Amino acid sequence: MEVTFLQDVKNNCDISDAHFWGYFSICGLLMRYRDLYRAEQGLDPWSPVRRGDISLWISAKEARWPELKTQTLRHELAESRESMLTWKDIIAKVDDRGAEHFLRAVQDLIADTSDSGPLTYIVNSRDAGALALYTGLQEGYRRLLFSGIRDAAALFREKRDWSSIDETRRQGHSRFLDLRREVLALHDEGDRDHFLAGVRLLAGRSDTKE
Repeated sequence: MEVTFLQDVKNNCDISDAHFWGYFSICGLLMRYRDLYRAEQGLDPWSPVRRGDISLWISAKEARWPELKTQTLRHELAESRESMLTWKDIIAKVDDRGAEHFLRAVQDLIADTSDSGPLTYIVNSRDAGALALYTGLQEGYRRLLFSGIRDAAALFREKRDWSSIDETRRQGHSRFLDLRREVLALHDEGDRDHFLAGVRLLAGRSDTKE
């Protein structure tokens, strides 16, 4: 596993926490921290976590928040290639937090699953640790929309078949592009209320898939 890749992932997680920690309930945030702690320490998902250890780890993480709040998340090369000005404009116009999170998740997953994205890197480098980290850190709509990657990762732990991970990535990429096309078509119809209703319907459809 390349150290620089994991450092980038961890730093982006810290920046995200500094900006968006208020979106989680206390219980949700603590559960997320336990999963992240296990991933960073190389522990199994079911390993017990000692309160003293994770308390020190959380304190050190939160101490960096004032500094990290001044930083923006670094965009992957994949994201810059896959990004669209129209999509960013669409997100800027949405005043519904749930719909906004859904739209951001679609665009993030398009970048994640592209031929130059992190999942392609993980498959090409045969990096099982990075795969576990990627699936372990999924949350919100990214988790709902891409549940197949966790199923593929579970199968991978038994058979060590990277081709199934890559096929799941390709299928996901195609599906997320279709979702983006649906959103763009709704936007192009011009009616704002109809657009927001359509996005909420797409997001609600995602909520019922797990």
